[in-house]
Parts: sequence; C-alpha cells; structure tokens
Amino acid sequence: MNALLAVEFPTEYSEVMLLGFQVFLIGIATVFSVLILIWGILSLFKLFFGTKAPKENKPVISEVSSAVTVSSAQDEIVAAIAAAIAFAEEEAPGMKFRVVSFKKR
Repeated sequence: MNALLAVEFPTEYSEVMLLGFQVFLIGIATVFSVLILIWGILSLFKLFFGTKAPKENKPVISEVSSAVTVSSAQDEIVAAIAAAIAFAEEEAPGMKFRVVSFKKR
C-alpha cells in the first residue's frame, strides 16, 4: 500500500521550475478554454433568445428654445449642452432637467 502512495518529487531547481511552468500552462489553458466556452454559450443565447426591437426613427432636434440668444462662444457651448439634454430628455421621459441661470465670469 505504501508503494502506491510513494511520489517522487523533483529535487533539482530546473526540474522544479519545469514542473511549475507546466502547471502554469495547464492552468492558463484551462481558464481560457472555460472563458471561450462561456463566450460561445452567451453568443448562442443572444442568437436564440435575443429580440430585435423595431427602431423608431426620431427626428434630430427640430427646434431649440427660441429664447436662447447666442452672443459668444461660451453661450454656444451652453446652448449645445442644453439642446443635448433636451434631446436626451425626450428619450427618457422620467428625467427632469431645468436650467436655472447662466452667469458670465
């Protein structure tokens, strides 16, 4: 019985490093093969269970508030940001946004 349990461990430094490198390669190969397997399964899920929602063509910002007057480059940037937020607000109706004031410094 003891003869079956007798395991000979490497004693030289090169043998130990070779065994460590082999264990490292086997571990890395195992991890990446499992990751590739999970990636394949998720791709199949998307193929079978993915639904394609019909795309609704929304017009680009048709008009920006006529009360905004542009007189400088900073005002143009503020107006662009306000227009982008107004456009995003149309996509997410529950979002609330209000411009309180603009101050020049």
